[in-house]
Amino acid sequence: MSIRPRLAWIAAAALAAALAWAPAAPAAEILTKVPYYLALHPAKGEARGTVLLLHGGGWQGDLGRAVDRMQAPTIKLLRGWGFDVATLGYRSGEESLEDAVDAFDELRGRFPERPICVFGFSAGAQLGLIAAARRGEAVACVVDLLGPPDLEEMGNRRRSRRGEDLARMAFGGAVRRLSPIRNAKEITAPVLIGAAECDAYVAPADHERFAKRLREAGGDATLVLIEPGRDVDLEHCKVDGDSYDEFMDQAREFMTEAAARWTPPPAAAEPAAEEEGGGAGLWIGLAGVLAGVALAVWAWRR
Repeated sequence: MSIRPRLAWIAAAALAAALAWAPAAPAAEILTKVPYYLALHPAKGEARGTVLLLHGGGWQGDLGRAVDRMQAPTIKLLRGWGFDVATLGYRSGEESLEDAVDAFDELRGRFPERPICVFGFSAGAQLGLIAAARRGEAVACVVDLLGPPDLEEMGNRRRSRRGEDLARMAFGGAVRRLSPIRNAKEITAPVLIGAAECDAYVAPADHERFAKRLREAGGDATLVLIEPGRDVDLEHCKVDGDSYDEFMDQAREFMTEAAARWTPPPAAAEPAAEEEGGGAGLWIGLAGVLAGVALAVWAWRR
């Protein structure tokens, strides 16, 4: 069996298992579903901002509405923190990044004065970081949970090579250009990074190197280590429940403070208005030129 059918089968099995236990997500407003699915789950109480929630899974998407059930626990948590939650069912492969950026633009267009953070798991964290690099100050913050900093070189973990293969399947020769660590200078939003020593794909040292690169570029980056355990399955490994809860508590504080600090970036300057009568002057000048040409032709023919 080739790697692509095998991955598709694994993804389908994981999704079926998730849907079997996950509680139904709250009613949501469907913002758009062409060519991807985007829904908005309202905050409990007054919203302090919006979160674009991006799922993991090796850049395998096309889940549509199923992302709401798959991410129901996280949706419930973020809504309880006072954030509207936008869930994105992005397409697979290279189109996943296009959809992530387009979804952010859709939210920014709907809520021009509201802080928008991005919360991504694994591959979704990479998508969120590159979207933040492309949208600069329009992004209020990024929570990066186990996202690979370097798609080209994930290290020597048990599944590092598999992660690199998945990245190449998704982005081809663009893996270097689309690695978050190569875009550190463009990521101006504060970033909270969650890493785990048990991560089968990326070592915490690589996350620390990414955090250092962000700080050297003048950014705000915080790295939190989540302890291994048997309580919470983060796909890359299982972690301790209390340690994971502590990370999520830090994420709540981080996002709340970032949302409170964020201000809309200055609007692009409008082109200078033409002085009154400028258009008429142009036409008068043109008429004069044409008249001069006509006079010269008349004189020559005589």
